[in-house]
Amino acid sequence: MFGVVSIPHFELQAALRQQPDWEPSPVALLDEAPTGIAKSRKCQIIQANTMAQQRGVSPGMTAPQGQARCGQLRFLSPAPAQERIAQDILLQWNANITPNLEATRAGVCTVDLRGTPYDNGLEERWAHACIKALEPLQLQTNIGIAATPDLALLAAQVATPIRKITSQAESIQEFLHPFTLSALGASSEIISLLNRWGIKTVGALVKLPKQEVVCRLGRDCLPIWERAQGTSIRPLHHFQPRSILTESMDLETPIEQLESLIFILNRFLEQLTTRLENLYRVAATMLLELRFDDGTSHHQSFRIPEPTQDAQRLFRMLFTHLENFRSPSPIIGLSISITPTRSTHVQLSLFDTNLRDPNRFTETLSRLEALLGPNRVGTPVPAASHRPDSFHLAPFSLTEASQENPPQSAAPTDGLPLRRFRPPKPAHITMLPTAQAEQQMKIAFANLNSTAHKIVGPWKNSGHWWDQQHWNRQEWDIELATGGIYRVAYEAEQWLVDGVYD
Repeated sequence: MFGVVSIPHFELQAALRQQPDWEPSPVALLDEAPTGIAKSRKCQIIQANTMAQQRGVSPGMTAPQGQARCGQLRFLSPAPAQERIAQDILLQWNANITPNLEATRAGVCTVDLRGTPYDNGLEERWAHACIKALEPLQLQTNIGIAATPDLALLAAQVATPIRKITSQAESIQEFLHPFTLSALGASSEIISLLNRWGIKTVGALVKLPKQEVVCRLGRDCLPIWERAQGTSIRPLHHFQPRSILTESMDLETPIEQLESLIFILNRFLEQLTTRLENLYRVAATMLLELRFDDGTSHHQSFRIPEPTQDAQRLFRMLFTHLENFRSPSPIIGLSISITPTRSTHVQLSLFDTNLRDPNRFTETLSRLEALLGPNRVGTPVPAASHRPDSFHLAPFSLTEASQENPPQSAAPTDGLPLRRFRPPKPAHITMLPTAQAEQQMKIAFANLNSTAHKIVGPWKNSGHWWDQQHWNRQEWDIELATGGIYRVAYEAEQWLVDGVYD
């Protein structure tokens, strides 16, 4: 069996997703503003919701004519970006059922249910699941189920909201009999010719012999006659929908306050997390895009430490970023894109600690970076330099190193470990020449005052002589007469005690 999901008044429903509060009101969709020769023509209504139609509003009327029949009528303009998003929602949910689907046209999706868990009489379960999944996303659907794709498409056009056509020939003919020829996709020339013959419905067409129809109208009419029989199965044009989930909006009134921006972003996240739940996925990464009135834009990518579908966790990441953000001009458009992934479950070791909430920890890091400035929060990593205590900050990562191939530990080295002072302690050191042409040190730092019992050094250490970060120091290891072995250095005309040996 095949199923067809159709979104009636697709362009209007897509535009209404930007105005969810308008849904219980009479709403009509106007065509684009006229230009050129037809500039004097007034905007016309191309679609109207059920409430507007019940009050006399119909497509083809001008905006003043629609308001004359319904004073509470509200108008929307086509929103191509919202239409693309609505089409993605329709296709992505059904692609989670089976890869054998077709993007038949805007707002219409054909699904091959053969071989899926909803085959063999369970097709209506799929239909109810589809309606339940798309309804929270402000998309109302009609669903047709039949043995062929074309028959299912016709069933979707008259469904309220589900219509299933059984495979019996009598049932199929009874269903097809009242349809007009335009429902079969016939061209206007063929329809005009058949109408002159007195054939205006599908039921009248199927009574004509196949060979006679082809002989008089040509082979172009053969597909139409076969569709009228309701038994031919055409191959689907398979379509692979986008994997990224996006919610976007172009604003008529620019945003200048953070509160208004947060309100829209929060609604976007609710929609996106609902879509993640429908797909049984979690968010791996998130991308925020802000478009400004001066033509510039701002992009910020968020890597989610622990993939989640919790809207509040995702919202806190956005809010932390926007707290200290200053836009160069008012915001006229925004979008959020989420890359979904499968939820993973990792068994922890009995003897290792784990963060209770990695997303909360990342939020804390973001707040610290906002307070301290960029490149001031992270993991210290030794720099490729011989300068003592030289390091740089790398972005903090919660991904643990693989334990499959642990790094080989370096060979143990002989010697005492040096316990470094950070920062080094300033000292007063005097070099005393002796009779054996050697030198002896007298050192005073902190509460210690002593002479050196034994001295080893100096060792010269320098680098970066070509820029302002250059250094030049001399280092000694000394054993004091009062006990203790220390590392001392002379750098920038200052004596320092680097550390003590354990």
